[in-house]
Amino acid sequence: MQRRTVIAAGLISTVGLAHAQLTSTRVARIVVPLGTGNQFDTSARVLADALSKVSGHTFIGDNKPGGGCSITMMEVALSTGFVLCVRSDAPYRSAQDLLSAARANPGKLSFGSFGIGNTTHVVGAHFPKGAGMELLHVPYKSPISDFLGGHVDSVFIGESIVRGLIKDGRIHPLAISAAKRSPTLPDVPTFEELGIKDVDVPAWSAIFGPRGMTVDQTQQLFRHVQQATKMPEYQANAKLTGSEVVLMPPEKFVSYLESEYRRMQQVLPPLGIKRKYSPGSELSFVQSSKNAAAAARLRYINT
Repeated sequence: MQRRTVIAAGLISTVGLAHAQLTSTRVARIVVPLGTGNQFDTSARVLADALSKVSGHTFIGDNKPGGGCSITMMEVALSTGFVLCVRSDAPYRSAQDLLSAARANPGKLSFGSFGIGNTTHVVGAHFPKGAGMELLHVPYKSPISDFLGGHVDSVFIGESIVRGLIKDGRIHPLAISAAKRSPTLPDVPTFEELGIKDVDVPAWSAIFGPRGMTVDQTQQLFRHVQQATKMPEYQANAKLTGSEVVLMPPEKFVSYLESEYRRMQQVLPPLGIKRKYSPGSELSFVQSSKNAAAAARLRYINT
């Protein structure tokens, strides 16, 4: 699977959402809504360094985990799919093994996500629904540590993130949501090969600039990003993570967001994912009360 990083109106983190805060002090703060030491964080910081060199501003990273990765955005990173992974010591050597176990034990096997309403939740809800079985959803700020520690059974996550864990032999990939098999994971079947169709959930991240940015400021920042993504250090990181940078003009990105919003209005309710919004607050999502209660109990036991 090759990740497509589509640069729109600002900065970029390869996965997960980030926020560029521009101020009169000529310092831009990139808020990454995940902890440090992961591919999301690394990609954002590599771009921040490159932007500092080409723009005359100082760009710094600021990690603020939480919010289901729904904090802020300004451009988008697209991936061709998610990889369903289990730990290498799990008894499931194929997707069929996991499906059989889940059908025999409804709601007992679990998957971790980066938060309710996050794309890792959406694809994880699509998979069991399409397969005719149940998986317990457990939302986290970041599920990786608990997944590796044995507290959740599986995760759905981008290939660039799990590649190192696969190479180290710590996790085992079972299926991928891409339209075709990944060149780097040729033995991993697609969801469609397993009979699970219409799982169209691109892994995208974005950055929105602060309210009040003018068109000129947005275009100037976009030009800086164009220059930054050509820097050798950014290109090296993109190669390492399997990313392909595709520059997207800000106005085109806005159209993409609007179309995805309309599509998700149709996709999410049947999956039990509902919008929760009150005036003056951040948009968030809730899952069905049954799954939410079970997930809360599981997380309480794990602490």
